[in-house]
Formats: sequence, C-alpha cells, structure tokens
Amino acid sequence: MQLFLLLCLVLLSPQADSLHRHHPREMKKRVKDLHVGATVAPSSRRDFTFDLYRALASAAPSQNIFFSPVSISMSLAMLSLGAGSSTKMQILEGLGLNLQKSSEEELHRGFQELLQELNQPRDSFQLSLGNALFTDLMMDLQDTFVSAMKTLYLADTFPTNFRDSAGAMKQI
Repeated sequence: MQLFLLLCLVLLSPQADSLHRHHPREMKKRVKDLHVGATVAPSSRRDFTFDLYRALASAAPSQNIFFSPVSISMSLAMLSLGAGSSTKMQILEGLGLNLQKSSEEELHRGFQELLQELNQPRDSFQLSLGNALFTDLMMDLQDTFVSAMKTLYLADTFPTNFRDSAGAMKQI
C-alpha cells in the first residue's frame, strides 16, 4: 500500500503542496488512513517497479517510457482475484505481498481505499482512475469474482469477441 501512495505522491507531487496548504489536517488524516493495512514490503515494491522499468526500457532502448506502476499493480491484484492456487501465489509474490505478515484481503482493501481516495474531487486537479475487464465471450466468470471486481476495484466486466479484432479494439 505504501508503494502505491509513494508512486501516486511522486506523480502528483506538484499538486501535493497545494493540497496540504488548503486542507492540512484533512490531507494528513487521509494519507494516514491509507497507510492502514500496508501489506507489501518496501523493497519488494521497489523491485517490482524498477524491474518492470528495466524490462520496458530494454525492449525499446531509444524510446521514452511512461507507465503507471499503480495501474499495473492494481491490474495484477485484480487478476489475482480470479486466479487459481499456484498462479495466485505467483501474482501475489510478484507484487511483493508477504502472506506471513499480511492477508490478500488487506491488499485488495488497500487498493480499494487508494482508488476511492485518488478519485476524490480536488480544487486544483481531477484524477480519475477506472478499471474494466474484457473477457472472451465463451468465458464463464464466477459471480464472486465479478462482485469482488465491482466492490473492490469499481470494475465492470465486458464480454468481448476477440476473434473480431477490429470490433474488440473498438469496444475496448
């Protein structure tokens, strides 16, 4: 959870000062509340972010790289909701979740809180994060998965015909 806050603060740092000046007590409380249930070790979060950056940079060495570790981490956490045992463990370990110290539920609650906080309207800027899952028409999703996606990540699911690539691209 602290990773997500750190990354968001880095991305939003020009506005952070104005937020603090206008509502110092409120902002301090919000940031403190978001630290509750921090579940990912700092070194693991850093490793995930920089390993991802290095992989992207090596694939396109002469290109500028812009990516959102928060969005990618959140997408992987959402994916873990529907993954089976060993795949789920690999995803959670990749995100740096230490299941000896924290639960998977804390990770998802942390993302839920972060999403709610980042989508709050501000005077100086507006940041909107959204999630969606496009699934193959033939895929039958479990109701508990769909419900968790909506509740925790504000994500809708959309059946998509991936055999019609032009139509799928348009839908997405």
